[in-house]
Amino acid sequence: MNNKQFQEAKKLNDKIDELTTYLSKLQLAKGSCQINQVKITYHAGMYSTKCEVFLKNEALGSVIEMLLKEIDRVKLERDDLQKEFDNL
Repeated sequence: MNNKQFQEAKKLNDKIDELTTYLSKLQLAKGSCQINQVKITYHAGMYSTKCEVFLKNEALGSVIEMLLKEIDRVKLERDDLQKEFDNL
């Protein structure tokens, strides 16, 4: 394996690791939605004031659906990168 291939393989492997970590976080977030409440934390304003919003009931279903779609998208992207990595 020459240096160019090695660098490309390293970049792919790093991206696969990032996606795997992101996927784990998404799955953990989905699992925590089962407690009937989701807290969204964000920073707003010029001084980055920390704000929180709690979602319950019907909104919770939408959040879970969004997480499932993102989990599927990340899995597909990770699998595609893994195939590309295996072909190097």
